Amino acid sequence: MENQLSSFFFRVNLSNYGLLSILLFSLTIPHKVQTSMENTSFSFTEFSEDMTELKFEADSYVGEAKVVELTSSESSGSVGRLTYRRPLQLWDSVSRNLADFNTHFSFSINSVGRHSRAHGFAFFLAPNGSQIPPNSGRGYLALCSNSSSTNFVAVEFDTHQDDWDPIHMPTHVGIDLDSMNSVATTNCSCSDIYDGGKADAWIAYKSSTKILSVKLISGCEDNWNSYTYELRYTVDLRVKLPEWITVGFSAATVPDLLEHHTIHSWDLSLNLQLPDDETNQTTSPVQAMTAKRKRRPWLWAIPVICGIPLLVSGFVWFLCWMNRRKRKDGFVVTDHKLQNEAGARSFSYEELLIATSNFADARLLGRGGFGFVYEGLLQDTNSKIAVKKIVSESTDFTAEEEVRTISRLRHRNLVQLIGWCRERQELLIVYEFMPNKSLDFLLFSKRCTLTWETRNGIALGVATALHYLQELCDQCVLHRDVKSSNVLLDSNFNAKLGDFGLARFVNHDHSSYTTKLLVGTRGYVAPEYVESSRASKESDVYSFGIVALEIASGKRAIFNDGVKTGKLLVEWVWEQYGRGQVIAAADPLLVVGLACAHPDYRERPSIGEAIDMLKTKAELPCLPLEMPELTNMFSSRDNTSSCFESEISRASNKHEKGQIQLSGTSSGTIAEKGQIQLSGTSSGTIAEN
Repeated sequence: MENQLSSFFFRVNLSNYGLLSILLFSLTIPHKVQTSMENTSFSFTEFSEDMTELKFEADSYVGEAKVVELTSSESSGSVGRLTYRRPLQLWDSVSRNLADFNTHFSFSINSVGRHSRAHGFAFFLAPNGSQIPPNSGRGYLALCSNSSSTNFVAVEFDTHQDDWDPIHMPTHVGIDLDSMNSVATTNCSCSDIYDGGKADAWIAYKSSTKILSVKLISGCEDNWNSYTYELRYTVDLRVKLPEWITVGFSAATVPDLLEHHTIHSWDLSLNLQLPDDETNQTTSPVQAMTAKRKRRPWLWAIPVICGIPLLVSGFVWFLCWMNRRKRKDGFVVTDHKLQNEAGARSFSYEELLIATSNFADARLLGRGGFGFVYEGLLQDTNSKIAVKKIVSESTDFTAEEEVRTISRLRHRNLVQLIGWCRERQELLIVYEFMPNKSLDFLLFSKRCTLTWETRNGIALGVATALHYLQELCDQCVLHRDVKSSNVLLDSNFNAKLGDFGLARFVNHDHSSYTTKLLVGTRGYVAPEYVESSRASKESDVYSFGIVALEIASGKRAIFNDGVKTGKLLVEWVWEQYGRGQVIAAADPLLVVGLACAHPDYRERPSIGEAIDMLKTKAELPCLPLEMPELTNMFSSRDNTSSCFESEISRASNKHEKGQIQLSGTSSGTIAEKGQIQLSGTSSGTIAEN
């Protein structure tokens, strides 16, 4: 028995002994608990699209001068947001302590010489995960709408007289609580602010007085010709906002009234005093015992000698318990690591149970990779979420990989991770809610007609997401399951790529990944991936090409053309292309799709080149009128006439458990320039829609 016990302890990792030594040593060291502070601060003197700390929503973008334009430069109705991606803790639910914060930003509003202005912008605080509400343009400044209630605290810089604004005060600064009807306002008549002049704003909140203060200076602060405006309002932010919040800027315009809303710089600091440890509430006994211990040093040995067996036993029990839990749950996601890397929130199972009405069937959005997706409503923030419930049968640690992968990625065209829950032997992943569901749902459900502008924007969004994954991340990310059901759409039809259960990180100099088990979805899998089981940038580009063809044609990746069951979309489009039966409006997107879905991976453009083609910055490639065969690439195959189709069929039989099987038929006709009319029926499950 003694030998067995010794053998067991020798199998424990040396790092565990290091931890044990630290714990034992800590018993002999007097501790004094300090009051802790939760501090957040950042400063941006210029901006770029690659900034992972920031989130650009809807029409916001980085201009040539490295400034943020919140709305579009076109004279059409526009909305946009810029937010700090990590959630901030505004107050502590245990101690009820409230944070102090200060923010300063330089901005300009340019009405381009027009007397009529509309509509301005706002700095806002909102519940974590807040999104631009539908119909929130014009005077709602992308904060709320007349048909829905939202929680926010905002300081608006308004340029237009709306019905709810103070009389004879078209240009003003106001403090808003949950609506655009300001609770405090000050007139702002300086024309320099609204004619492109640079201004500075300071917004501060003092927790001790509950006062929210605003200071606005036009021009330089030390300039004798500058104007200063100040505003104050008393409000307990704990009543208005949840514990964790999002901060940022939002803006809106109206058609035919062009107005630029520009953020030149932004800095913010937030300080939250967390509660002291309970031992701090009484006089520390350390000093009182010091003299006695000096006189009786043998007393030090008693707790050490008695504590070693207890501590070792407890540590061994802890290791065994952790091993059992890992085997039982099958998930080993490190909670604190996720929170540090992603700023994600850890939910309780009860929270998500309430949010999804006990995972009711009425809340079911569909089935994604390795789990079911439910619509949820968080009670504390009144915000919608999407909850992916990982099924117990899922294997190959793909659920863990999905959380681990998405937690490291930040981009406006990727679905945002809100948080997670790991309880009751289940893993639940919480994402931002996409009100327009998935791309395949919109394309094939006959519920709406998408304009060419919207379709091109969606294709460009997916391509931009892939460009970020392939070229802008520290490591290249191979998604391996790009398809229309994994493209989700927000309220403004901005595309966001999701479902990273099959994604893998690879080095940029070796941008391929070989797997023993072929994964992916039938119709989207590149032929060389089927042949070699090696995923690469080019295989993801192929999948994007199929999605682009679906967007342009209104047909599924595999469909029934009335003559042949299981017709490959890429074959059908190439036939139409060769016959010249492609209308001008659809031609650019179809050509880009065909180029990306070229059977020979060596002939495909990079995703960056595809983006340039979609933006008309590069010429479209000259493609052969007939779809190339694969004989040059796979010369060892005898039957080359049906090589492509047979390889794709092989791929469908090698799916990992949990992939989507599509069935049924769909049809579509390319109609007049500007729109595609969809018809027919379709069936099958939809991932995360």
